[in-house]
Amino acid sequence: LWMGRKSPWTWLGVVLAAVALRASLSTHPELIHLPSQAYLTLMGRIDQFMLGMLAWVHRGVFSRKGATPVVAALSLAYLAFMAYLDRDGSLQEAYFGPPEMWVIIPTIDAQTFAAWVGWYDARRGEAAPMAPGRLVALAGRTSYSMYLLHTFWVFLAARWLDRHVWPMNGPEVAILMATGV
Repeated sequence: LWMGRKSPWTWLGVVLAAVALRASLSTHPELIHLPSQAYLTLMGRIDQFMLGMLAWVHRGVFSRKGATPVVAALSLAYLAFMAYLDRDGSLQEAYFGPPEMWVIIPTIDAQTFAAWVGWYDARRGEAAPMAPGRLVALAGRTSYSMYLLHTFWVFLAARWLDRHVWPMNGPEVAILMATGV
């Protein structure tokens, strides 16, 4: 937050620097395995942190009329993009695809997650209509650092849903479940 107090452009500068670093490293596969570094390290995830803070600071943008359909469309586009990558096998451990695509994948993740943060925070005062919504709100209020533990919860939740609710044996099923269709 300190960096953004002077200018929020600083946060975008950090994102651009991370993209430039990944782009430079993508030309040297002998030095680094870019897909794993972009997925598992701060070099790939700094985008999420910076754009998430930017979205929080400018969360008022997400309370404007028409913001919800834009965030929903962005979410569906993101899910379609990830389904495309998954269908191609690029998110499997054995095959990460061309390193060049990992230059931008973390930024695509980050802009989607930042939109979710901004949209959610713009509605913080609204009453959650159902108990699960209140539970999610409680978890969000507890700490923004919860994202550090998300991996554990995501895999546990996916395994439980797969075993007890509906087998998630393809991206189409996961998208249907994620969108509530």
